[in-house]
Amino acid sequence: MPKPQWLKDKEAQVHRLTVEPELCHECLYYGPLVKFAKHKGKERVEVHACDIHPNCLNTKYSICCEDFMAEQLV
Repeated sequence: MPKPQWLKDKEAQVHRLTVEPELCHECLYYGPLVKFAKHKGKERVEVHACDIHPNCLNTKYSICCEDFMAEQLV
């Protein structure tokens, strides 16, 4: 069954933003290695502690918080 014309028109007008999220491993506060864990039960990833939030553990897939401070390349 083909798409109706109104749906084709609506999809043609949709503009999606493709903004990459800022991740914890890009943050200055990304702390020391604590342990290893499995991501989605498959890939083994490093788990790091956050330097400013106690008991907060992050992986390379963790999305940053409001205290994100990007690393400055000198």
